[in-house]
Amino acid sequence: MKIRQGFVSNSSSSSFIIRGIKVNMNDYLKALIAIGDIPDPGFTPQEWKDPHKVFDEIFMALPYPVKSIKKLGLNTQEDKFYFDENNDPVKEIIIGKDRGDLDDGVIGVIPDNDPQEDLDIENKIKSLNIPIPKNEVIQTYAQFVSNDNC
Repeated sequence: MKIRQGFVSNSSSSSFIIRGIKVNMNDYLKALIAIGDIPDPGFTPQEWKDPHKVFDEIFMALPYPVKSIKKLGLNTQEDKFYFDENNDPVKEIIIGKDRGDLDDGVIGVIPDNDPQEDLDIENKIKSLNIPIPKNEVIQTYAQFVSNDNC
């Protein structure tokens, strides 16, 4: 019988810090279709209401980064915990400017908010004809997910 001693790890992690705004995933995808970044899947209105179908057949097939988003200097993140035990599909997308990444155990500084940069982010999102929900405002979002199997 073999016994392992010392540190043994099988882990992965993912993180982001993004200054941006949450938008509805379907609105985001329909805007990308309208500007020609992704092909029209030909969904019926009923199919657009099925979040699993939309996520599996459109969102998971997106090129990364999306051409029009990258061209504007923006990035996107899913508004969802990666290891969701309920297997709920993504319903919102965060669109904004990268502010960095998080590392396990590291304390970092997030730059102060710049009102002009916030206006720039909002105007770029609007230029793609992505509807911004009425009560949404530009915020800083951060996530660090570590899947440690030690």
